[in-house]
Amino acid sequence: MSYLGVSRVSAVFVAATLVAGCGDNIVASPLLKVTAGDSLTTTEGGGSATFTVGLTEPPSSPVTIELASSRTTEGEVSPSSVTLTFENFDPGVMVTVTGVDDAVADGDQDYAIHVDGGRVGSTDIPFKNVDDDVIGPTAVQVTPTTGLTTAESGTTATFTVVLTTMPSANVTIPISSTRTSEGTVSTASLVFTPANWDQPQTVTVTGVDDAIDDGNQAYSVILDPATSTDSRFTGINPSDVALTNLDNDTRGVMVTPVSGLVTSETGTSTTFTVVLTSEPTADVTITVASSDLTEGTVAQTSLTFTPINWNAPRTITVTGVDDSEADGDRAYNVVTAPAVSTDTGYAGLDPADVAVTNLDDDTAGVIVTAAAAGLVTNESGLTASFTIVLRSQPSAAVTIPVASNDPTEGVTNVSSVTFTTLDWNAPQEVFVQGQNDNIADGPINYTILVGSSTSADATYTGIDPADVPAVNLDNDSAGILVTPLTVQTSENLTSEVFTVVLLSQPTQPVVVPVSSGDSTEGTVTPATLTFDATNWDQAQSVTVTGVDDLIADGDQVYTVFLAPAVSGDASYSGVDAANVTATNVDNDSAGVTVDPVDQLFVSEFGDTDFFDVVLNSMPTAPVTIPISSNDTTEGTVAPTSLTFTSANWNIPQTVTITGVDDTLVDGNVVFSIITGLTVSADPAFDGVNPPDATVTNVDNETPNVFVKARKRLFTKETGGPSGSATFRVRLTTDPSASVSCTLQSADTSEGVVSPTTLVFGPGNFGFQTVTISGVDDQVVDGDVLYTIVLNACTSSDNAYNGLDPRDVTAINRDND
Repeated sequence: MSYLGVSRVSAVFVAATLVAGCGDNIVASPLLKVTAGDSLTTTEGGGSATFTVGLTEPPSSPVTIELASSRTTEGEVSPSSVTLTFENFDPGVMVTVTGVDDAVADGDQDYAIHVDGGRVGSTDIPFKNVDDDVIGPTAVQVTPTTGLTTAESGTTATFTVVLTTMPSANVTIPISSTRTSEGTVSTASLVFTPANWDQPQTVTVTGVDDAIDDGNQAYSVILDPATSTDSRFTGINPSDVALTNLDNDTRGVMVTPVSGLVTSETGTSTTFTVVLTSEPTADVTITVASSDLTEGTVAQTSLTFTPINWNAPRTITVTGVDDSEADGDRAYNVVTAPAVSTDTGYAGLDPADVAVTNLDDDTAGVIVTAAAAGLVTNESGLTASFTIVLRSQPSAAVTIPVASNDPTEGVTNVSSVTFTTLDWNAPQEVFVQGQNDNIADGPINYTILVGSSTSADATYTGIDPADVPAVNLDNDSAGILVTPLTVQTSENLTSEVFTVVLLSQPTQPVVVPVSSGDSTEGTVTPATLTFDATNWDQAQSVTVTGVDDLIADGDQVYTVFLAPAVSGDASYSGVDAANVTATNVDNDSAGVTVDPVDQLFVSEFGDTDFFDVVLNSMPTAPVTIPISSNDTTEGTVAPTSLTFTSANWNIPQTVTITGVDDTLVDGNVVFSIITGLTVSADPAFDGVNPPDATVTNVDNETPNVFVKARKRLFTKETGGPSGSATFRVRLTTDPSASVSCTLQSADTSEGVVSPTTLVFGPGNFGFQTVTISGVDDQVVDGDVLYTIVLNACTSSDNAYNGLDPRDVTAINRDND
């Protein structure tokens, strides 16, 4: 058989190639020579084989031979190259080929070692790699398969599963517990793939609690035959795993308590309970009986537990029996007999008996019964009670004193209780009532003292019963009540009052500072309030008085502050009473007063009259009022504007009107002095329209009687020059004859006039002065308005005869 030009002779492969030399001489060239045995094999377990590489002739220079495996997953060659020289060309160099393990059950595999000598020739040497992988039950390894334990308390055990040979497809192994009442598995199956086949997978088994005393139970985890599209793995049945589930149940009967129980000859009872410690497989019956029926009896004589109610405790009531004998306290037992059941584990179990003491009621003693936590009263008068009774019949009356150790917190309704031979066993109730102290002192503990008994029965003399603890709950809290919380004052200096009072009695004086949040709007008095143990519940008044600011600023809200209280009583120190909201009603309006606005008279003779202008409230900026005459042919005005500031706003400014002569016979003419719209940066005063003034200009070309007088004149009851007023009267034209005008006071008890007759004549028609004097009436009648009446004038001058001048109004100021 030849390989790439190499012929095989007796297991020696020689390359048949000749090389021509110079001239005609033929010189033999070295050829590749491989010496190997028949049927070369390696194994996946690392088994190897060898062959020799040499030359047929010595080389003239070193020859390198390259060696390589056609399938390195089956076999590896070493070395990978050899160098042949004159010294080693024959027999050559040994080459070793070693089998490679592929972990796949793929059978024996052929491969070749390629020997490449270049110019000396090349060849392939055949090999077979013997497979060491076998598919069988051991292809699935389970570790461990025995000795595992779980427990009914929920403890777990684990085992691992792994393949020993790589599959060509996924391998699934189902897993289950033979007794899920004893143990469960964490997964229902395991899947191995060509990627994870050699990675152990863990299965966790968890013990299951069955509440039955059934001992340790054996069970198994079954690994069913594998399924796979790799037919080599299909049906392989891994080893199952044996486990034991440790029982945590113990058959038993629990009796609670088994000692310390007390009954009494008065018929008081006690109880204990019976319950099984594990579920029985059949009914369990336990009989119950008193060891001494003269001391105590049981209400239930038999108990039956089933697999359903085994863990429900059953209560046994034991009641003391009165034997009317002073035999002292007697011990006896409640006997629980051995259990009867077809459950062999429970049959014959003997529960513990219960030790009971029956208190003798025939021995001298006093029983005081109260709430375990003590009595609770409160300062609102809540009552609590306790009872006292004798333990046995006395031979004489027994008296027991009762008193509170602190009557300021609680008192008893009786000072003592007395028992006789007839009512000794009838409990007497003592009531305790809480007392109010008006102090926020919190809950106070006190004690009801139950004193030593007195009796002609020596056995009942000097018995000292237990005292009764009590607590009196406080109904007081440190607080300050302010009423009302809103008040109203005004700039007219009106006041309003609110009151302050404490809610409980302090242990130290309590001082409450009071102040106004805006003293430009309101003031308060007093500045501090002091409360103590004598006046804490008496409301103290705080007066809030409005302040006038002369500015039309509208109603202003401000606050009356009650600062935190200052006191040595910790309950009141720092208590911050509610503040009071106050409103100061404004009495100022942005307005202009013009006085008078009518009955002003000037004349064409140049006579003047005037009126005053003043602001009603203080402006925040200057206020200018333009003044003008609506008919300057009848009268002029001075000045033509008025300016008021915050300094002179309340000082009247005078406007003078002067009559103008027009030489026309036009009679008396009425015109107006116009007070224009105000101009100011104070928005309240900007654009205010004061009233205009109406003026009459008396014509001097028309016969008339001109009375030059203000709208109102003022006199005083003091009389004399300081109590008088004057006005003037004249004719407007020169009469042709004498003109006589009379006048008088309409109320001479208030004022008199002088003279009472005015006479004018040709050339004498100018002003004449009339004086009005106030009259003192010594009556507190206030200022009185009265009139000076000017009668119609008489004259032979028909132009003046019958002219009726206007009357004059006066006010007499009262001095009483």
